[in-house]
Amino acid sequence: MNYKQQNKNKITRNQEHRKGSIIDHVIMPKYVDCSVKAENVTISDHNIMIVEAELNNHQPMNKTDKLITKTDYTKMNKLQIQNIKPVDNLSQLASVLKTSKKICTSQKRLVMKYDNEWYNRKTQNIMIRRDKVYRKMRKHPRNEEYKANFDKLKQTNKYVKEAKPRYINHKLISAENDMRKLWGTINNIVGKKKTSETKIEQLKVGSVTY
Repeated sequence: MNYKQQNKNKITRNQEHRKGSIIDHVIMPKYVDCSVKAENVTISDHNIMIVEAELNNHQPMNKTDKLITKTDYTKMNKLQIQNIKPVDNLSQLASVLKTSKKICTSQKRLVMKYDNEWYNRKTQNIMIRRDKVYRKMRKHPRNEEYKANFDKLKQTNKYVKEAKPRYINHKLISAENDMRKLWGTINNIVGKKKTSETKIEQLKVGSVTY
């Protein structure tokens, strides 16, 4: 990410003391619009730096890449047991552990799209929390607390599975008294374009074409 210094070198010591002393700098991302000014205060020989920045925290959720990492700890444990036996020094042990983790860890990049109204930030957060608890349970299979938490979060599978039917049902009910809106909703759900051409096939009977 590229950064730039905003508002060129404000002098932050009062002129009566150390003239021309510059000790404070404001560094902001290029896309942030900000203003900086120095104000005199009587309780210190420094001026106070005031930064006003406009930040937009409500970014549209179009799509984002999510890097998913999965480690097979059972396989990793077996590899370590096999490879640690002949090791007789600490550096070799560290190398074995590092190699085992690399072999047993796989990654893939998943593009998360937010163009479906039934898959929103709330749904994603529920799934992320469920997956975190599941990974902890896999890593510590004898931990009863992790098991109990995962059993509670199993309901999220049902919630996510029913999210789309729930959304469709709501849209149809809201449009049931307006036939035009109802058909528009149905076409939108099935992915049919608003305008379509209907082609009438020619009918041929003997040598006559109709």
